[in-house]
Amino acid sequence: MKRNYFSFLLLACPLMMKAQNIKLITLDPGHFHAALIQKSMYPQVDPTVHVYAEESRDLKLHLEKIDGYNKRTAEPTAWKENVYTGKDFFIKMIAEKKGNVVVLAGNNRLKTNYILESVRNGFHVFADKPMAVDTKGFEQLKLAFNEAKKKGVQLYDIMNERFEISPRLRNTSLALIAVGIIALVAGLFNLKLSHDHVDQTRFWIVLLHNSVFFAMVTVASIFILAATSLAQGGWIVAYRRVPEAIGANMWLFGGIAVVVLLSIVYFFQIDGHNPIFHWVHPHGDAILEGKKAFLNPTMFTAFTVITVALWSYFGFKFRAISLAQDLAPKGKTKLYFYNMKVAALFLVVFCLTMMSTTPWLWVMSIDAHWYSTLFSWYNFASSFVSGMAMIMLWVVYLKNQGNLKIVNKEHIHDLGKFLFAFSVFWTYLWFSQFMLIWYANIPEETTYFKVRMQGPYSIIFYANFIINFIMPILILMARPSKRNYFTVTFMAMIIVFGHWLDFFQMEMPGPLGAHWHLGWYEIGIFAGFIGLFIFAVSKSLAKHSLVTSNNPLLKETIIHQS
Repeated sequence: MKRNYFSFLLLACPLMMKAQNIKLITLDPGHFHAALIQKSMYPQVDPTVHVYAEESRDLKLHLEKIDGYNKRTAEPTAWKENVYTGKDFFIKMIAEKKGNVVVLAGNNRLKTNYILESVRNGFHVFADKPMAVDTKGFEQLKLAFNEAKKKGVQLYDIMNERFEISPRLRNTSLALIAVGIIALVAGLFNLKLSHDHVDQTRFWIVLLHNSVFFAMVTVASIFILAATSLAQGGWIVAYRRVPEAIGANMWLFGGIAVVVLLSIVYFFQIDGHNPIFHWVHPHGDAILEGKKAFLNPTMFTAFTVITVALWSYFGFKFRAISLAQDLAPKGKTKLYFYNMKVAALFLVVFCLTMMSTTPWLWVMSIDAHWYSTLFSWYNFASSFVSGMAMIMLWVVYLKNQGNLKIVNKEHIHDLGKFLFAFSVFWTYLWFSQFMLIWYANIPEETTYFKVRMQGPYSIIFYANFIINFIMPILILMARPSKRNYFTVTFMAMIIVFGHWLDFFQMEMPGPLGAHWHLGWYEIGIFAGFIGLFIFAVSKSLAKHSLVTSNNPLLKETIIHQS
């Protein structure tokens, strides 16, 4: 984790903040985390640091790192390292007591003993993870925390803003992925053995439904990053790493969508006809022939590949800029303003893809005889509120796990307001699209809604309205509900499922007609994608600190009030 922890320690430890003369001791440095604490100077901290360790390559690297900070061009530090390298270095440190804060990083085998003895001798201890590596060490660590309480000293994890994937979360995600794989394999066997055209079509449309939905939810997180960057929204800085982690996986979910979409276009046909994208084989259909300049395999492939490539690039770019800003000299805003330029560029790309061509090609072209000028906006609203709900779920989960300490109920309230507002916005577009077509009463337009409102999909159509509008407006309208962790978590889960159903009723009627299913295969594939989403995002979150540093709006987000 490449960032300065100590600034957060000063914020997190009121006792240390009050100290007028904090004197650092670096004990047996075995990891660069120890050096990162000295990346900046602090008025409360004595510039002379006492280092106790045997001669080793780790010690040499540590001192070189500190020397690099001292000699850098931008905001150089002024640390003075007093080094003792005798074999009795630990006993010497205890006896001399030339500092009051012991910094421990690396050397996990000995670390727990160092912690316990340091605390017993009245030192504050800041250590990186893991503090213990076995049962004996764990028992020692419990003793150390008890001793720290008795002595009135701090025993603090300097990596507390680093997310660790819990066994429960990992196992849950892997179990869901396994369910998805089983469903996929069973679907493949059924596809190979069955001569039923409905079964064959069902296999591919379910994959299209889920891959497109998760790709659009993922790009929605990138859009949120871009929009809040340009708006200079300080409130999101507290949990900015969550949408960054989601957006960084655009390559994965976008890549799956590309494979599924192009496989359908180029390899799926029944009796010379593509049951999902009818425009692939127009067969003299006048309407499809008239749209051939846009709806053809070459154009579809080019738009799809370029779109996903651009989305993936920006997903990586936003995360890379954020991580680079963590390492930038304090007070420097070059990367902050560069991020705003990238955000502005992304929004242009987003408008030319998500707000126009992409939903037309991936979803609307399934019903190629029908069109709606509001369709892309409708897709955007559905994807945006789903993306916001995903962010809400991750933020609440991380908060409940003891992470994201600077996130408060005001931040949760803000997310709740977005869930409520964009549920209403989705409903506005949903009704507007329907109203204009109903009012016109043109057969080729009204057919789209007739099959969904009056046919076998009517239960999905009205459930969609209840889940995505009635429930959010009744539950999230009240201010207290948007600040209640259980309520917002429940509603976020409901909203994600509701808009998954929304995409279901957009995509299924065209290829399957009255022969739709919502059975083991649909639920299994959905579970697999959920598991993959949890696994991929959690891996991304675990790689870096959950809190950005050096962001000019960090102070604003810490003191944020609605």
